[in-house]
Amino acid sequence: MRDGWRQVAFGDIVDLDVVRVPVAAGRAFPVVGVLGFGRGILRREPVTAASTSYRELNLVRGSQLIYSKLKAFEGAITVTPDQLPESFASSEFPTFTCRDAVLPDYLRLVTQQTELWSDLASLSKGLGGRRERLSPRDLLGLRLSLPPLAEQRRIVDLIGALDDAIGAATRALARAQDLRRSAADQLYERWPHLVALREFAPPRDLIGGPFGSSLVSADYVSDGVPVIRGTNMSADGPWVGGDFVYVTPAKADQLSRNQAMPGDVIFTQRGTLGQVSLVPITGAERYVVSQSQMRLRVDEGRDSAKFVYHAFSAPRMVREIQSRNTATANPHINLGLLGQLEIPRPPLADQLEAVALLDAAESVAGGLRDSIRDLSKARGNLLNALLSGEHVIPESYDELFEAV
Repeated sequence: MRDGWRQVAFGDIVDLDVVRVPVAAGRAFPVVGVLGFGRGILRREPVTAASTSYRELNLVRGSQLIYSKLKAFEGAITVTPDQLPESFASSEFPTFTCRDAVLPDYLRLVTQQTELWSDLASLSKGLGGRRERLSPRDLLGLRLSLPPLAEQRRIVDLIGALDDAIGAATRALARAQDLRRSAADQLYERWPHLVALREFAPPRDLIGGPFGSSLVSADYVSDGVPVIRGTNMSADGPWVGGDFVYVTPAKADQLSRNQAMPGDVIFTQRGTLGQVSLVPITGAERYVVSQSQMRLRVDEGRDSAKFVYHAFSAPRMVREIQSRNTATANPHINLGLLGQLEIPRPPLADQLEAVALLDAAESVAGGLRDSIRDLSKARGNLLNALLSGEHVIPESYDELFEAV
């Protein structure tokens, strides 16, 4: 360990600081919890005393270490924001005040480490492998590497610079997505004459997934023909992707009526209604559609599958689909309802012109998503290296940060 760094226990740098506050009758107050894996504070809507069984709550202030006794094994630990408004938590969320030896911002970075989450998970295992509440005493016994305050400050500044870049890219992505969604909505303004989706499909080219027992988890194998499920419906672009499950080619042959090919449009039938994706041209030669998805294959000589995708990703269409939900527990629409939904159908040349513009907007958003992913990966690698104490941050960096 480098000079100036030392091994300490949490109990050496924080003090348990639980302030119990009576719940006043009729008073509304914000209740907070902790998101898992060091992702921070979860703000809930204010509740009134009549809506909780607690007679007292813990007062939560800014720059305090807080964790969940019940969910500690999920990494539910963080340091509250400096300017956190007066908030409250149940007794399941103990709070601690940082001593002078540690910067709250540095300790917040420590709580984002996978090594700490693993330690919390180990401490939270009870007899027989059951998960148990993690007591404050056990948390205070955990050990960590602590650099001098000046180096803590440099580490916080370095990671903060990356966080600022990620934040700027995230805000730019939100604006790009809003513009693309607005442009998709304008398709309906430009071409107000609408046509039912079934008119886009040649006979039998608007289909659903296989009947219940025709495809079950026991059919999945490690390789073969990929199955498109809800987890493969991307929220970050037009293409299905991610981790697929597979069936054998023989099983896929049995489900020939429920297959998708490159260029097909996929809709969610059950689950997160309003999802729409395209089967990538560069992917597998064929896919099987699960029971929770539906597939449209357009005649590309008459219509553009991408135009259909953009029209269905418009906010007004997503709201329309969600309003057609036929179930309460698990949102659901059927193939007949999907086929009745109406979208614009301009001439193919106009469809392709609109697709080019919307694809350009999609490309901007995709580039920003890539930047956020790369910056986040760099942040994680840098944080691990800095908290390990393996790399020296020159003192000259202080002048740079002060100038910025």
